[in-house]
Amino acid sequence: MNLRCCIIVLFILFAMVTGTRAQVVDAPNPAAVVTDSKGETTELAFGDEYSGEAPLTVKFFANATEQEGFSLVCSWEFMKEGEVYPFLTRYDADVEYEISESGTFIVQPKIVYTSLENPDIVWEFGAADFEPFRIIVAESKIDVPNAFSP
Repeated sequence: MNLRCCIIVLFILFAMVTGTRAQVVDAPNPAAVVTDSKGETTELAFGDEYSGEAPLTVKFFANATEQEGFSLVCSWEFMKEGEVYPFLTRYDADVEYEISESGTFIVQPKIVYTSLENPDIVWEFGAADFEPFRIIVAESKIDVPNAFSP
């Protein structure tokens, strides 16, 4: 037998032994909406960068649809640029976070589908699939006129 036939036979045997069939889930499309202190909003797709002044409110959306026969878990890791570990991880499909300090924030979505019939069947969408959101926050500037003049 040639290699192609061996691969097909192995796949069929695997499917027969595990009782599963190949299933595909829809790829999620994470997005975010940034609202600045003036109430102006900016929409971001994964991998986008935003620069603004604190405070900012950022709403993140996994845009992942429930798939029949699969459980769905969404997580968001919040890191400051240069840090190795996240300072916050949230486990919701939609997350809102207020940024009130300056710095560069990296937000990495991770969406995991796990088969309800066979937990060994997992579809994971994360860093390999999505570039993180990058939020650059400058310190707020307050211009106060000099009321005292010589």
